[in-house]
Amino acid sequence: MLIKKRVLSDITSKRYTIKIADAETEVEAALRLRYQVFNEELHRDFNFNENLDKDEYDDQSHHLIVIHNETDEIVGTYRLQTYEQAVRNNGFASEQRFQIDQFPKEVLVNAVEVGRACISKEHRSGRVLFLLWKGFAGYLTHFN
Repeated sequence: MLIKKRVLSDITSKRYTIKIADAETEVEAALRLRYQVFNEELHRDFNFNENLDKDEYDDQSHHLIVIHNETDEIVGTYRLQTYEQAVRNNGFASEQRFQIDQFPKEVLVNAVEVGRACISKEHRSGRVLFLLWKGFAGYLTHFN
């Protein structure tokens, strides 16, 4: 799901910028990065086409991305979705593994699901992870 209005002011450092993907090309690059990390590097045998790690939850979710400023390459990503996104679409991905319907409604309505986190091998550092967390904190602040 592409964001229609700014949720998060771009967070920048000397080497990186973090933002919510707002173009199809950015989402596709994030899905390609996930494929590279999960399928090619970690040898997880997911059956995805076109070298993209994409499932039924990606179109309903926001994609937090870290961009390497020097190359414009997406080097880190998280998939995020709010309760509202989940109930309007396919639900939470975590419902496939956990019984989250056992949580009280007042907890669920404030829930934000985060998943499919990865960082490219060349940029896998505490700095990029910190920026992903910082972006996630900004996302939570906006929606809660």
